[in-house]
Amino acid sequence: MIWVRLGARAGLCAAIVSLVAAPPRAQSVVRTDGGSDAGTFGHGVLPPAQIASGELLDHMPEGKPVEHKHRQTFDTREPSDSRMRLRGVQSAVQETPLAGGDVTIQRDSTFSGGTFGTISSVNEPNTGSVGDVLFQTGNWLAARSTNNGSTWSYISPYTTFRNTPTAFSAGFCCDQRVAEDTTRGLIFWYLQYIQPVDAFGTPTAPNGVRIAIGDSTRVTANTWLYYSFTANDFGFPGNYELDFPNLAVSSNYLYFTSNVFAPGASSTSTGVEVRLPISALATGGSVSYDYYTNTSFASFATVNGATSTMYFGARTGPSTIRVLSWPESSTSPTLSSAISLTGVSQSGTFSCLGPDGRDPCTRADTRMQTAWVSGNELGFMWSSAQTTTRPYPYTRAAILDASTLAVTSEPDIWSSTHAWLYPAVAVNARGHEGGSISALGGDLYPTLVGLLRDDLTPAGQWSSVTVAGSSFGTNGRWGDYNGAAVHQKYPNTWLAAGHVQLAVPNNQNSVSHNFWLMRGRDNPAASQPVVVLDAPANGSAISSTFTASGWTIDRGATSGTGIDAVHVYATASGGTSTFLGVATYGSARADIGNLFGSQFTSSGFTLSASGLASGTYTIAAYAHSTVGHAFSAPATSTVTVTAPVSRPVVLLDGPQNDRIVGRTVTIEGWAIEQAASSGTGVDAIHVYAYPTDGSAGHILGVATYGLARPDVGAAVGSQFTNSGFRLSATVTPPGKYRFVAFAHSTIANTFNGSATAENVTVQSSNTNAVLYVDTPSYESTKARPFTVSGWAVDSGATSGTGIDFIDMWAFALNGAGTYLGPGTYGLSRPDIGSLFGDSRFTPSGFTFTVGSSNLAAGTYDIVAFGRSTVTNAFTVARVVRVTVQ
Repeated sequence: MIWVRLGARAGLCAAIVSLVAAPPRAQSVVRTDGGSDAGTFGHGVLPPAQIASGELLDHMPEGKPVEHKHRQTFDTREPSDSRMRLRGVQSAVQETPLAGGDVTIQRDSTFSGGTFGTISSVNEPNTGSVGDVLFQTGNWLAARSTNNGSTWSYISPYTTFRNTPTAFSAGFCCDQRVAEDTTRGLIFWYLQYIQPVDAFGTPTAPNGVRIAIGDSTRVTANTWLYYSFTANDFGFPGNYELDFPNLAVSSNYLYFTSNVFAPGASSTSTGVEVRLPISALATGGSVSYDYYTNTSFASFATVNGATSTMYFGARTGPSTIRVLSWPESSTSPTLSSAISLTGVSQSGTFSCLGPDGRDPCTRADTRMQTAWVSGNELGFMWSSAQTTTRPYPYTRAAILDASTLAVTSEPDIWSSTHAWLYPAVAVNARGHEGGSISALGGDLYPTLVGLLRDDLTPAGQWSSVTVAGSSFGTNGRWGDYNGAAVHQKYPNTWLAAGHVQLAVPNNQNSVSHNFWLMRGRDNPAASQPVVVLDAPANGSAISSTFTASGWTIDRGATSGTGIDAVHVYATASGGTSTFLGVATYGSARADIGNLFGSQFTSSGFTLSASGLASGTYTIAAYAHSTVGHAFSAPATSTVTVTAPVSRPVVLLDGPQNDRIVGRTVTIEGWAIEQAASSGTGVDAIHVYAYPTDGSAGHILGVATYGLARPDVGAAVGSQFTNSGFRLSATVTPPGKYRFVAFAHSTIANTFNGSATAENVTVQSSNTNAVLYVDTPSYESTKARPFTVSGWAVDSGATSGTGIDFIDMWAFALNGAGTYLGPGTYGLSRPDIGSLFGDSRFTPSGFTFTVGSSNLAAGTYDIVAFGRSTVTNAFTVARVVRVTVQ
C-alpha cells in the first residue's frame, strides 16, 4: 500500500491518507450571517472503553510511521538565553526584568518532529500534568515524563488505541488537545482521526474522535480509559466530519468543541460544544453527555480557569465576538448578542516575510485561539492580519466583565518589527495568566516565547521571556495552536508548549518544546550547581578536533549527583555561538566523591568535538540540574583553534553526461570532506536542475545522505563508508538539463563542493531506471576469467522489469573503449522482487564473463549499460574499476 502526507485545512494539518484521497480543504472557516442563533440542544449516553495492561498494540498499522520508543531528550536551547526579552515589541509586552521577580524558564524539554517518521511544522503542541507526571502532544507525537520533565518517553497516538469501529479505521490524524483536572489529579487527552474515504475520495463514514482519561498511574503505564464520538452522536446524519477541537474543564465537567463539516464541504459555519461529567469519566462508567450545536458560526474556544460556569468564545466579525455561557447547573448554554470591540480584526492574507524571505504567517487566520476566566475577568485571544498602523500580523486580546460581558480592555500584542501569533494561556492558583506565544517573521526567525500577565506586569501589558529560536524561516507553515496548563504540583507556575524549526529550511525538522514557566519568586528548587571544566585549559591552543572534559554536581541534591545533562557551546570572539553537543555524563571521579561525598562520585563528563573554524573561542559547559530543573551558569575557558582546510569531493554516479532519462530522475553519487577527522564531513546534499536553454534553474530537493558506499570506504577510509546520496525527483518540462549536486561541508560550514551531470535529456515518459553491479567490487584485482554480475530495473515501466538489454564495455584509463558484448539478462533475483515489493522485478539479474578472448590484461573501468523499455534507450549505467590479470 502506498501512503502520502497531504496538507489539509487548518486543524487537519498533515494527515496520513491513502494515495487516492479527498482534496485538502481551505484553511479558513466561513461564517454565514443568515440563520438562527438559537442553536440545538441534545443529550446522549456513551459507553466507555478501557486499555487493559498489556493490551497495547506492539506494531504499527500498515502505512503508519514507526515509533521510536523511550527516547530521552534534553533542552538544546542555550541556557544563558533563559532571561532574554524579545526586541522591538510595542508597549504590549514587558521586555525588562520586573521588580519582585523575573520571568524565568526553569526547564525546557525538546521533542523531534520526526519521532514517528513524519515532520510537521504545523506542530500544535499541548501539555498537562498530574504531580510529577507530565504529558505532551503535538503533530504527530505524544510523550510523558514521570520526573517533572527531567526525562521523557514517547508513546504512539497511532497504536495506543485500536482503529475500530469504522469511524476510526483510517487511523489517527494529527489534531490533539490536552486538559487537566488539578483537583482530582486527571489528565484528559483528545485525539482526532482521519475520515474514511473510498477510492474516489468520497467519505464513507464520519470520522471519530476519542477522549482518553488517565490519572498519574494510568498515564505512566499508558493504560487509559477512553470514550469514542462521531458527529452522529450530536445529531448530524451520515458522514459528517469533526475538526479543529478545543478542550477544557470546569469544577465538575469536561468540555470539548469542534467544527463540523458536511461530507465533502471545504468550509463550515457549524460548531458543536459537548459537556461530560468528570465523575463518570474518572470511574469509566457510562457517560450521559449534553451538547449544543450552532449553524451560524464556528471555531469556539473554551476558557481555562472555569469553575461553576464554562464560557466559549468565537470571533463573528471584524469587530465583534460572541460568548456562550454554560452554567454547571443548566443543561443548556446561553449565547450572547454580538459584542462590539474597539479594535478591528483583519481577515485577509496574513504576511510576515522573515529575514530569509520566507513567510511563516500565510497559514494564520482569525479563529479564536485561547481564552480564560479569572474571578470576574473573561479574556479571549485571536489573530489579525497586518494593518496600515500595525505592519505585521498580531494577537488581538479582549477582556470582558464576566457578569455583564462588557468590554473592559483590549491589550493586543503587536510589534512594528515582527508578528505575534498563536497564543495559549492558562490560569494559575493566583488567578494570573501564563503560557506561550510565537514571535515570527520580520526581523526574527520563528521564536517561542513564554508569556504571562500577573500582579507584577504593568497594566495593559504582557511579560515575556524567550524560550527558543529557530535557525531558519518557513514558508506558510506554523500554528495551528500552542498549549498551556497550570503545573498541578506547583500551581503558581505554568507548563507551556510550542515549537521552533532547526537545522534546515523549507518546513523541515520541527522541534516541539515543553517548558516550565514561572516568576523567580515561585521557584520550588534549592539548587546549588557546581561546574568545573578541566579541559581544554584556559589560554591553550587546540586543533578543531578536541575533547572537553570536567565534572559537575548540584550540592542541593538529596541523592545522586543532581545533574542529568551537560551541554557544551563554543562562542567565537565575534559573539556567534555554536552548540558542540551533549557531553557523556556520569564517569567516575573518585576525587569529587572524596571531596563532597560518595553520592557525587559519578560526576565526570566528556565531549569529543570537531568542526570549529580557526579563531578564538570561549568554550562553555552548562549543567542541567534535576533539583532546579534549569541549566547552571557555565564553566568556561578561552582557547585558540587552528582548523583544517576544507577538501570536499563530490561525484555523481547518475545520471551520466549526455544521457536520456524519464521525467522522474534519480540523482545519486557520493560526497565526502577529506579534512574531516571523523565521519564523512558532509551533512547535506542539495540538488538543482538548470535548463541548458539558459532559463532559470530550480532546486529539486534535499537528497537522502548517508547511504552505505563500501566501495568509497574501501578506497579512502572506513569513516567515509556512509557517504552515498540519492534523490528521485520529477523534472518538468521535458528538455535538456544540467544537474548539480551541492555538498555542505561540516568543516567549512558551507556548500563548497559540487558535481555536475551535463546535457541530460529529460523525456516526457516516466523512467526510473536503476542498475547495480554486485561483483566484482570497486578497485579489485581479478584473474581471467571472472564474472561481472548485478541487477537492473526500471520501476517506471508498467509491466516487466523495465529493462530488456545489458551491454558491457571496458574503458582503459587512457580513455580507449572496448565493447565486450551483451550480458545475460533475466536471471532470478528474488531479493530484488522483495526490495521493490513486486514479483515482476524478480527476473532482473544479469551476468557477463570476462576472459582473455574479450579483454587483455590491464586496469579498466568496466561499465554495464541498461536499456529501458520506457525510453527505448540506454538510460542507466554503472561503473566498476578492475585490474584484470
